[in-house]
Amino acid sequence: MIILFSPVMTVEVWMNSLNTMSYLGIFAFLLIFEKKQFKYKYINFLLLFISGLSGYYASALMPVFFLKYFYFRNKTNLINFIIISCTSIIQFSITIYSKMINEIASERFFITYDKIINYSYNVISKALFGRELLQKLISFSNYNFLISFFFLIFIIGSITLFKIIISKKDYILNLIIICFLIESLLILFGSAYKDFVGGRYAVCVGVIFSFIFFRIFYIYKNKTIKFLYGFIIFLFLSTGFLEFKFLNQYPHFLSCIDCPIWKNEVKKWELDSNYHLKIWTYPNQTMKLY
Repeated sequence: MIILFSPVMTVEVWMNSLNTMSYLGIFAFLLIFEKKQFKYKYINFLLLFISGLSGYYASALMPVFFLKYFYFRNKTNLINFIIISCTSIIQFSITIYSKMINEIASERFFITYDKIINYSYNVISKALFGRELLQKLISFSNYNFLISFFFLIFIIGSITLFKIIISKKDYILNLIIICFLIESLLILFGSAYKDFVGGRYAVCVGVIFSFIFFRIFYIYKNKTIKFLYGFIIFLFLSTGFLEFKFLNQYPHFLSCIDCPIWKNEVKKWELDSNYHLKIWTYPNQTMKLY
């Protein structure tokens, strides 16, 4: 439910196959915490390899796969680490080559103040409260006051999380936080825009951020604290579900309202080679075949 209905999920990731890399990045993250050896573990090896080649979200987790192998030295962890290391080298080599031939957006590889503010909204705040509630707060509040308010929440949350890390010494929670920090640095450093790290960029890291609360809920036995974190999880899951089902900005991307039928589009092109086939995103995007 966290993966499907987290408020950071966007219709672009739901509908666009190119952004499968976000789901595969989440898969690589979950594979780190595999408790029992999967009977058909070679399927996991294959999926991890595909995940690593799909984009940086999976490959960036290489340090965490190394930590797991370092603490739990077995054959499966070693193979996972070797696979993700190979895909990381491939990804890094492609990035270097693309940079050399100027095929990478000029605004990549810079961390700016605007990116950090946008990150705070799209990853931290949106993952907890959802877009609709945040937009209402922004419309009724002074922008600078709101930024200061969320910054204060961030400081209090960071101090609280640090205390939990020190007191609980939970290995799994620590790995989740490391994954979150790695993915956060990745999108801050690698997004193609100087002032935007939302949308598809926020999906993988936002889901990992949600799992921090899930793990804290799991490890605490105190009923009051457990209720608090359980309520937070219920809040953001409910918000995400409502926004997905009822308050979505782009319902035609999800339900494909009045979408053209691909077979009919091809038939039209066969009759007229100059016809522009309608493709996603509908209804304005088209392509011409030669």
